[in-house]
Amino acid sequence: MHGLNTGKANNVMGYAWTPYKDVELRPDSGLDAVITLILKHRGRAFNASHRLFIAGCGDGKEAFYLHQHLKCSVLGIDYGLQENVVSGGVSIERGDLMYYPLDERSFDFAFSHHVIEHVENPMLLLRRLQGVLKDGGALLIGFPNKSRVIGYLGSGQATSWQKVKWNLNDWMDRLNFRFENRLGAHAGFRGKEFTAMCDGLFSEVIPVTNEYMLLKYGRGSWVVRFLIWSGLASVAFPSCYFVLRK
Repeated sequence: MHGLNTGKANNVMGYAWTPYKDVELRPDSGLDAVITLILKHRGRAFNASHRLFIAGCGDGKEAFYLHQHLKCSVLGIDYGLQENVVSGGVSIERGDLMYYPLDERSFDFAFSHHVIEHVENPMLLLRRLQGVLKDGGALLIGFPNKSRVIGYLGSGQATSWQKVKWNLNDWMDRLNFRFENRLGAHAGFRGKEFTAMCDGLFSEVIPVTNEYMLLKYGRGSWVVRFLIWSGLASVAFPSCYFVLRK
């Protein structure tokens, strides 16, 4: 089972560094949706004096992409990194999310994508992220939807066979009553379950899954709109997204 030093699910062998600082980043509809949601829920633009924290930054692409578009200072931490990189307003550092030295109330916004389901104590991570936010700051967090029928469709770097295999593993875990994060499954959380976890910790818990999906796949996507309209989104969307305001 993954420990508290886990950033992303595939960090066991370490991320081989890709010098995103030296190349033009390709458009990414998922990260564009993240940027839109961050700006909406922050309520105003960023500048170089503002700070964004990425908890579990993977290979660094997210950090450089968000810095490029938001124009703020970005710190990303992930235990799977092979080296630290500092370039302009971006710092990518190898470290344990739970114990890395961070000042309280030092970030204007935070982002965490598919990380919380891998830690031993999700509540500790939520408290950690809440603590580093400035008063009035917010966290955009995404994780697998435990109620999903099928997942991994949006995993752009995975092969079709990998997606089939992962879904089969999920269903085997369900049938064996082992579809739990603490048992090593990539289960995630149900929306109501996660909302209850945040009770008393954040001043606002705002579900933004539907909005994220519309932004990522286009507001003209009839499939996404049908799933939302029909109520099937709760089992069809593979991930959940929330904005948590301090």
